[in-house]
Amino acid sequence: MTNPRTSFASADRSHHDGSHLPQPRMLFRARHDLISHSLVRAVADCYIDYQVELVSHLNGEESGVALVAFQLEPDADADAGVAQLRHLYPEAVLTVLVSSPAQVPAGIDDLVGRGILQGVVPLTLSLSLWLAAFGLLLNGGIYLPSGVLLRRAFNADGHSLDHDAGHPEEEEEWSEPDGADRQDDLTNREQEVLKLLSMGFQNKIIASRMNLSEYTVKVHVHNIIRKLRVHNRTQAAAYWLGNASRRPDKPLD
Repeated sequence: MTNPRTSFASADRSHHDGSHLPQPRMLFRARHDLISHSLVRAVADCYIDYQVELVSHLNGEESGVALVAFQLEPDADADAGVAQLRHLYPEAVLTVLVSSPAQVPAGIDDLVGRGILQGVVPLTLSLSLWLAAFGLLLNGGIYLPSGVLLRRAFNADGHSLDHDAGHPEEEEEWSEPDGADRQDDLTNREQEVLKLLSMGFQNKIIASRMNLSEYTVKVHVHNIIRKLRVHNRTQAAAYWLGNASRRPDKPLD
């Protein structure tokens, strides 16, 4: 019989003074099969500061939940299912797991636009993209698969469906990036900045990792947004993650 709750990390960690602090939790509700088990194990191995669990049920009784990733039941009402989990986990990052990008439930983009849901992550992503997607989510970003949902998030006149976004300086006409040629416009240094940005790092952290000033990183981010013809850093990160297979395998500076 399958264990309804599989934990991949110890329930506490040592603090610098020898005391123990509870780890924030990442809960995954997915089929208990080999693929799901392996992917969740990979998340636990990558994000060692989190208690990662593969569960059969979500009841809202767990404490310290930072992220909930879940598969919706077949033919389930996406709005109702997500709303119920948002009620159970009001402070957690919520993301839907789908078997493939083609199986994204209708209306998901509206839930993302309203801030109820933070992402949609396909189980078919490569391992590196799978891990990077959760890094982006844990650091306050949004992950959507490929350009399809990103395009749906804008109405015909190019304005975001998130009416509370309030970034008039970014609301130029939307043009969906048309493939790897957009990425080819980026310098190696800009690609390196974008790679770190897509992992959820803020400018200050990127500057530290690349030994640059924070101002220089801001300039790179501005140029990246302009060259990719997107509106903000979240869309740039989503584009980078969604187009990994198109990128030539060349080293960065």
